[in-house]
Amino acid sequence: MNRVQKENISKYGVIEPNVIDGNLFIKNIIEKPSPDKAPSDLAVVGRYIFDSKIFHYLEQVTEDGTNEIQLTDAIQLMLSDHKISACEYHGNKFDCGSKSGYVEATVFMGLKDQDIAKALKKYF
Repeated sequence: MNRVQKENISKYGVIEPNVIDGNLFIKNIIEKPSPDKAPSDLAVVGRYIFDSKIFHYLEQVTEDGTNEIQLTDAIQLMLSDHKISACEYHGNKFDCGSKSGYVEATVFMGLKDQDIAKALKKYF
């Protein structure tokens, strides 16, 4: 999880957090909510660790309006039977599903390499 600006919240699954004894858990999760429907600014950014029980819930999920099966729907079903913990991280995040995010990630990583950084700086 990481915090996402309101104008970008509709690009992600967003959790309603539940903090118990200082630990972060998912109380609810909504796939790509509008900013006014988002339960928080904590977005799931594509890293999950589940045990095999998730497959039971995925089998119960039906296609949404875009003919996709959403993992967030299975997570939401799983919440009725299991606690699911979450971890907020702080650091760089790139949306490589968009052209600009992909370029940002490429430039960021390129600047970490001395030879490529020199070429990029010369180009820019």
